[in-house]
Amino acid sequence: MNLIKGMERFMIDLKEAKQPSTIRRYSYDLKQFDQWLKEERNTSDSDIPTLEELHSYYLYLKHVMEYSPNTIRRILSVLKQWLLFMDNKELASCLEAYIQKTTGKGKDRKYPFLKEKDINRLFHSIASNSGLTDHQMKYRHLIRDRNDVIFRLILFYGVTIQELTNLTIDRIHFASDELVLKSRKGKIRHRTISKEDRIKLFEYYMTIPEPVRPGRYDHAPFFIAFDYQRGTYRWDYDHDIPKGLTEVAMQKMIRQEMVRAGLGRNLTARQLRKTYILNQLQAGRSKEDLSVELRFETVKPIETVEETWQKWESDKKLQTI
Repeated sequence: MNLIKGMERFMIDLKEAKQPSTIRRYSYDLKQFDQWLKEERNTSDSDIPTLEELHSYYLYLKHVMEYSPNTIRRILSVLKQWLLFMDNKELASCLEAYIQKTTGKGKDRKYPFLKEKDINRLFHSIASNSGLTDHQMKYRHLIRDRNDVIFRLILFYGVTIQELTNLTIDRIHFASDELVLKSRKGKIRHRTISKEDRIKLFEYYMTIPEPVRPGRYDHAPFFIAFDYQRGTYRWDYDHDIPKGLTEVAMQKMIRQEMVRAGLGRNLTARQLRKTYILNQLQAGRSKEDLSVELRFETVKPIETVEETWQKWESDKKLQTI
């Protein structure tokens, strides 16, 4: 059954029991899921999701959108009610399990940014084979440089996950050390990188085996997905190009590398980007300058980073009194 038609029937059924504001919220949450599913399947049509797709959407809400536990529970609850209306108890039960495991408890008080020693430790870990299985070591050389470059662009240039997954080879100008970045909202910004990091990008590009390596001026994803089980790169058969890393896959890779480096699994790509912002502020950059560079509409996101750091420092001083 077409997903939208099923959702529309569900919304009509709700009209007598729910307030207009609640109906609007339900409609937004359902349309958001439908749009995500179409992008995940790379198709304009959609049908009832699978268990695996519900799991991927849960990870997307948690690690890519970084919604609060309350927001995640609300969205999953809406999807659960819709699935019950569609008489799909198995999928509804799956969502109920995710709702139950999503709590606001247990938030740690670890430093919310990476220190210089942590960054050095991270890159040392990425370059090593420490903690890898024999199977992982067999293919590590094919993704090591890719992972290194992803962390460099976030930590040293403030690039977002969305800009990374949207980055295509034709938008990398190796001769002028410039990247053309595109956000989820379509905002374009140009970012100059150092010669050293440009070389790192090119080294990663050259690790892609020639039979599947896109041309230098192809409109193809720069960061390519790799299938460890089969030991091959994933392929987008609809567009006849290598399949790019998704936001969920990139966040998963980031968590895995952080854990392997002994830095925990709680720092997300967004927090790594906040490390870049903090380091720039401490180096003397103005909030206004950073806001323009990162294409923020206001300086509020920059101020939030500064306030988070100041509160942490203040709490630390109080603990020593």
